[in-house]
Amino acid sequence: MCGILGVISSGNLDLKIGLAELHHRGPDYSAQYAFENIRLGHTRLSILDIEPESNQPFRIGKHTLVFNGEIYNYLELKQILLSKGYSFRTKGDTEVLLTWLIHAGLEGVKDLDGMFAFAWLNEEDRVLSICRDSLGIKPVYIYQEENEVVFSSEIKPIFTLRPKAKSIDYSLMAEYLLNGFLYEPETGFENIRKLAPGTYETYDFQGYLIDKQVYWSLSTLKKRNVKINEVYTEIELSVEKHLIADVPVGLFYSGGIDSTILLSQTKSKIMPVTVKAREEEYEESGMTSDYSYALKIGNYLDIDVESIELLPTDSTNDDFLSLVEEVALGNEELIADFTFQSSKLLSQKVKEKDFTVMLSGMGADEIFAGYPRYKVVKYAYLFRILTPFVSLLRSNNYYSKKIERFINYFNEKDFGMSYSSLIGSFSRNEVISLLGNSDGIDKFASKIRQMLLPVQGYSDLRKAMFLDFYGFLSHNFLVSDKSSMQASIELRVPLATKKFYELSWGLKDSELMNLLYLKKPLRRFVLRFLPKRLIDRRKAGFNPPLDSYIQSLGPKKIQQVLEENQLFLIVEKSMVNNIIDEHFKTKKRNNTYKLYQLLHLSYWYKNFV
Repeated sequence: MCGILGVISSGNLDLKIGLAELHHRGPDYSAQYAFENIRLGHTRLSILDIEPESNQPFRIGKHTLVFNGEIYNYLELKQILLSKGYSFRTKGDTEVLLTWLIHAGLEGVKDLDGMFAFAWLNEEDRVLSICRDSLGIKPVYIYQEENEVVFSSEIKPIFTLRPKAKSIDYSLMAEYLLNGFLYEPETGFENIRKLAPGTYETYDFQGYLIDKQVYWSLSTLKKRNVKINEVYTEIELSVEKHLIADVPVGLFYSGGIDSTILLSQTKSKIMPVTVKAREEEYEESGMTSDYSYALKIGNYLDIDVESIELLPTDSTNDDFLSLVEEVALGNEELIADFTFQSSKLLSQKVKEKDFTVMLSGMGADEIFAGYPRYKVVKYAYLFRILTPFVSLLRSNNYYSKKIERFINYFNEKDFGMSYSSLIGSFSRNEVISLLGNSDGIDKFASKIRQMLLPVQGYSDLRKAMFLDFYGFLSHNFLVSDKSSMQASIELRVPLATKKFYELSWGLKDSELMNLLYLKKPLRRFVLRFLPKRLIDRRKAGFNPPLDSYIQSLGPKKIQQVLEENQLFLIVEKSMVNNIIDEHFKTKKRNNTYKLYQLLHLSYWYKNFV
């Protein structure tokens, strides 16, 4: 795992200050290379072939590569290249990747199995190509103005090189409020975008885009009959490949099906680490603690699971607000996900134990239909009957936050907007009231309709999974990448590969889930070695309950923070006060997530305006 930074510019830009912003991504080595209008920079976190010979920018003749990520099938590609007469001076995947590109061209990226973002300078053809992996696990941001291009693994280095890039796109506020994140490729800044997953772009030396190709897409997967045993075989192969490293590997363990699959395949080879939060917080939120199940499963499999406290028991309101601000700064994009803190704290802990690589079960829910909201989508005709009765559940802490989402889903006529109701906390009408107009709503609805065109004839379940690929999963990848790299930890996701997507999209909807069980293939895999009582339960997720923290802040403190951070320059104060009163005064609704999201937005605005 590393950091990449580069520019195409006639100006004499020195990347040194930008690379300093990426030091946490690659503390082991940093360097840059210049050729005419091109400058490439790299910060290295040594994982495969930790010798200096694999440092980057990596050069072979008139070809130069800066690369962030891992190529898991590099040994297979290396054998093919050796048979073609190529030779190698290093033992890592960087040289294999560049040699493969020289051999096969950009079309060769279709053969890569891995997570990556790279830039390839071809001095012979006088072009620079930028590429992102099929699922978008690794980020790469692009700032483009006229004929100047700046690209980076994170956004802050772009700001250091081009301060004028810090320009907020206010038209995206509605999308953020509706979802808590932005769909690909938006970031929240007017002229900064992400390169889309499964895409590469090629520029000439004057900074003009001369080619753009989508080399892998979920919507173009060929349908075929897939047998469940193919999934089982791929699990075993994928985990084995993701363990390849020249540094210690560990596991972020939640006790859920996905991380339990990884635990079962790695056993005592790596150390599993889980989050421990105070039990009373979970009870107050109506949630079941995953921690106790993580320990029970570890005991059942005779594997020691190490736990850490998520937050100090004596944390203050100011401590919590500082954490919210860290989320805004760390995620950089308009992403409110507080899971950033869970991942960052865990990453810091395992770094202290000399781990550099950690595995995670992330991605399996999106690929194999593991979220409860998928039941609402697939069986909407049944759940619609329940809408008149759901208000009876408002007194239940667990369901109180979800009732509005459920009702809003059936109130929306457009599928994209309906599905956003199941993900976000704010309704369409609330967002319109907060922003004072419906312009942003209309823009988002149009964007989602365009995104869904390639899967127009698919089932609603597949449409939801397709949207999650570019939204919910994308934001999860970005949060995990940014948070783990704060501690210079590489996060690997063995259950999130293009192969698994190809398998899951070859299964029937009924083979993925039914009214009783979600992600059926993975559940059946786990039941081969664990009893149902440890598997079939309501999962809390990799996140601390926010209810107690919001409650502790109280209405006056929340209003004070929002005022100081100048949030009311972009949202209506009277509407925010209504949301606060509903939560604290009249107690008509549990608005914990809404209040947290507004706090996050205020800190994001404060730091990036």
